[in-house]
Amino acid sequence: MADKLILNRNDLRDGRLQLTGNLDPVVFDITKDKRLSCPSPLDYNLAADPVREGVLVKGAVATQLRCRCDRCLAYYDQPVNSKDVCHFYEELTEDLIDLTADIREDIVIAFPQKFLCSTQCKGICPVCGQNRNARSCTCVDTTDLPSAWNKLDGLQL
Repeated sequence: MADKLILNRNDLRDGRLQLTGNLDPVVFDITKDKRLSCPSPLDYNLAADPVREGVLVKGAVATQLRCRCDRCLAYYDQPVNSKDVCHFYEELTEDLIDLTADIREDIVIAFPQKFLCSTQCKGICPVCGQNRNARSCTCVDTTDLPSAWNKLDGLQL
């Protein structure tokens, strides 16, 4: 498993070069915390083509994250895919092209904005703290109760 994805421009003299393999998850530079970690390698399937005075790299990358649900705090695995990787490298002064940072950005952009174990996740009861996916509780739903802030809605300022 590699920790960098390097393309040698000299390998493109005969045309297209297919790049497949996986990268060590440390390339994501994600600090493992309670909310998110990346234990799985990044799988890539890329094609590099010489184009005019540069190199065009296209393909797909994928990995799997270990996430903590924003609603119920349960851990789950979240597949992350970027099927539209496309980078053009021009005005190259060296033969070696490090694709690692650009590929990292492609997968980080594909991260979900909100971590949910499922779209039907019921979350945690704000009163008793029970995970409503595991068991329902008998607490009163606080969203229907009048808020102390409701009086402010009637102010004529």
